[in-house]
Amino acid sequence: MAIPALIDKLSKEFEIDITTERQVVYILVETRKLLEQKGQKAHFPVLTFCCDWALHTKLSGAFARKVIGFLNDYQELFDRTGRKIDDAHITELFNLTDQITFREQFFAFLSVSGLPVPQLVEKLYRTLFARFAGLPA
Repeated sequence: MAIPALIDKLSKEFEIDITTERQVVYILVETRKLLEQKGQKAHFPVLTFCCDWALHTKLSGAFARKVIGFLNDYQELFDRTGRKIDDAHITELFNLTDQITFREQFFAFLSVSGLPVPQLVEKLYRTLFARFAGLPA
């Protein structure tokens, strides 16, 4: 699919309220297609990982292996000390579980793709990131 068509699909989806899991998955699928078409997957590894995760039950790419390493490091630390993720000082894992890097990469990618990021930030956080992940909105 051509890049302008993907941008148009995402723009239209962002114009309506995001209220269903189907919409979230659709946005991640179309974002993944756009990342691939633009050759930007390597520049946005966390975004790519999250888009892949929405589509596949098993992940085996390099970044997925890196995430498994972070989780293993945390499990080892937790077993030894009982520290919670936010106190474990495994910055990459905390940023991933807190969705900091995902949000940064998602909005950066949308911005460089010509999509209206400032208008989307609050709307998307309340639905895409908070509601469906069970986080406070």
